[in-house]
Amino acid sequence: MTVEELISSDGIRTLLQPLVRADDGGVYGYEALSRGPAGSPLEGAEALWRAAEAEGRVVELDYACRRAALRAKRRWFPDSGTLFVNVDPLVVRSPSFRLGVTQRWLYEMGIDPGQVVLEITERRLIDDYEAFRRALRIYRDEGYRVAVDDVGAGYSSLRTVAEIQPHFLKIDISLIRGLHLDRARRAVVAALVDLAHALGALAVAEGVEEPEELRAVTELGVDLVQGFLLARPAEEPPLPPPAVLTHLRRSRRPRRRSESARGAARGA
Repeated sequence: MTVEELISSDGIRTLLQPLVRADDGGVYGYEALSRGPAGSPLEGAEALWRAAEAEGRVVELDYACRRAALRAKRRWFPDSGTLFVNVDPLVVRSPSFRLGVTQRWLYEMGIDPGQVVLEITERRLIDDYEAFRRALRIYRDEGYRVAVDDVGAGYSSLRTVAEIQPHFLKIDISLIRGLHLDRARRAVVAALVDLAHALGALAVAEGVEEPEELRAVTELGVDLVQGFLLARPAEEPPLPPPAVLTHLRRSRRPRRRSESARGAARGA
């Protein structure tokens, strides 16, 4: 099956993974993760996007994934909760990219743009920040919020954070892995949490898989937590297990953060 055939047949699957509030274990929202047909060569995200690039169908695939994600929100949590949707900077700047398409879908599905976060996934370097900021400004004016993904790895540099000034700063799994055993990682994550709060943004710890990692990130003051320990991605929105929620409620040690960050964490 080609990517073109997959798109034309509405074969994109959306898996949902929760982002959980670190202070009380409540589900803040879900990240939409796009996959191809189960068991096919295009099932995995990396294979799917590599094939799209080879076929010259990156923009079309982005549209298909975004529409599938919005359909999942309409089906499972239409009236509340935040949906995090991945967006490639190359797509936003593509000549064939059409602003207003997502807005029309939201209107048709009855979804408020304020419930959607555009998660900037940097598969490649942003080489023209001014052009990218202009495109993002239109989205912000329409009510969307913005997250920078994988901060601390790849192309997600501090310049990207400064230029975009996101509402969410998602700290990469490479910094979270083994955090409780590594003073250097703890120092870097603490600095990123402080940076997020100084910008009025929420700090998200990605890829939490061990109870010790969960304890460490909550002690460092992250606002939201995501990872296999909380829940694995699934087509029907999963909930964290009771034991994890109990751990969160007992282990939270508040660190000072801005009033705007505190208010945003409550405004799911």
